[in-house]
Amino acid sequence: MVAEGYVSKPDAVSGGGARRAEYTRGGVALDKLNIDDIMPNSVLAQDVFGQIDNTSLPLLRKGSIISAEYLYKLKERNINYLYVKRKISGILLSEPGTNPHARFSIPYEKSKSSVSPIVRKDAVKSLRALHIVSQGSDAQATANAVNHLCDVLTKIVDGLHTSKTVNIHQLQSVDEYIYHHTLSVVVISLAIGQGLGLGKTTLFNIAQCALMHDVGKYLTPPEVLNKKELLNESELQTVKRHAVTGFEYMKKSDMLTETHRQAIVLHHEKIDGTGYPLGMKGEKIPLWSRIIAVADVYDAMTSRRPYRDALSPSEAYEYIQGLAYYSFDFDIVRAFINKMEFYPVGCIIELSSGLGFAIVLEALNKLRPRVKRLDVDSEIDLCDIRYLNVTIKRIVPYEEALGRK
Repeated sequence: MVAEGYVSKPDAVSGGGARRAEYTRGGVALDKLNIDDIMPNSVLAQDVFGQIDNTSLPLLRKGSIISAEYLYKLKERNINYLYVKRKISGILLSEPGTNPHARFSIPYEKSKSSVSPIVRKDAVKSLRALHIVSQGSDAQATANAVNHLCDVLTKIVDGLHTSKTVNIHQLQSVDEYIYHHTLSVVVISLAIGQGLGLGKTTLFNIAQCALMHDVGKYLTPPEVLNKKELLNESELQTVKRHAVTGFEYMKKSDMLTETHRQAIVLHHEKIDGTGYPLGMKGEKIPLWSRIIAVADVYDAMTSRRPYRDALSPSEAYEYIQGLAYYSFDFDIVRAFINKMEFYPVGCIIELSSGLGFAIVLEALNKLRPRVKRLDVDSEIDLCDIRYLNVTIKRIVPYEEALGRK
């Protein structure tokens, strides 16, 4: 138990020990976390004090939103641990070794993600580290973060090299969206590259670009990125500028090659010239940019955001396919469709017509899988003529399904 009136001072929160400890104070659950494990925009649960001119003064007050910039500055002061308010989100499905499918008798090998939980956790942690160092000017720290990310990328590329299709369902998360989105875009971009017959070296280069495609958002005000209301024109332009901001940051930090940086800054261009920042058309847009564009849009559309619910994979599929030749390269869209598992085995979906939740058993038809209802012991083949009026409304988070079964 943490005593009432306890405050976090540098001599109390820095140093060794467990990377995570759990406490309660006044009935509120707290986590003591290593500063490297704290996601930006968490809520501080205890005051943080530091020595200024030999006087202990508060650096950050309880209840403050801990931005990436704050994390960077606290690390500079050798503050290694903070108390944060615990975010309760049900079962910790992201922990390595957790297998929620066992409850529904789905073999793990058929339901596992295209990226292992351990690699996923390492990738998210590395992206978080890059986010934090991007708030300062430490060239060596930036280089270290990028090098570690490249090591993680090698594991991802090697792991996907022989995959026939990819499953990003378990990579998507409302928490730390920007990092999980980046990882999903890496995996989808690699799948598209495989579908186009590109070699392993080229695939690694594309993965590097996908990994950094949103680095400019690390330098974009989070209150704009996470705004629930419609953006005004000024805010919209701020968001659009993230591609150029990322390019400038990478160039200043001497990250990747000019070819990589060009591919990253142009990933919002469209085949018909209506994209940004330059309004380029057709094959003048680098191939790597055209690949990332499809991956980026699909994952963004199928992820829940503060300002809207996630669209179903079917809706995103129809949107992207409908804009082939206009916004997206047709050959890239075709490779994307061939390689993606839109409703992977083991994912839980909500059916229309009052049929409730179901778990996917087999997906020979990418958009009309065979499923098992959770409320009754019955299977449905959505390709069966008797069920053609049944649609898939959405993919359901495991926590929600486990709570209602």
